[in-house]
Amino acid sequence: TRIPFERAVDELKLSKTRIEKEINQEIDSFAYPNGQPGDFDIKIVDQIKKSGFRSAFTLISGPQSYKSVLRNPYQIRRIFLSHKDSFPKFVSKVHGLPRVLEYLGGGAE
Repeated sequence: TRIPFERAVDELKLSKTRIEKEINQEIDSFAYPNGQPGDFDIKIVDQIKKSGFRSAFTLISGPQSYKSVLRNPYQIRRIFLSHKDSFPKFVSKVHGLPRVLEYLGGGAE
């Protein structure tokens, strides 16, 4: 959404083609650059579907129910993991602790 739509479509198609050529395998999943709600819209989601992707991942805070993923496979939430995360922090993120703390009003990094 930060570049003209036509350019986004071109980049999407060229990137998919290049990756598939380099790995000699079809790809069917997409990850939105930056992945926040303002980084994609209905036009982009529609183009991703038309490009042959079967799912797309955001960086909107998770977790998400399996039923929700099945209803909308083009806005799947994912957990942001950093190379700076310690193993205990990784484990807490995977288990949803930051989300629980956020829900309880305690906040989490």
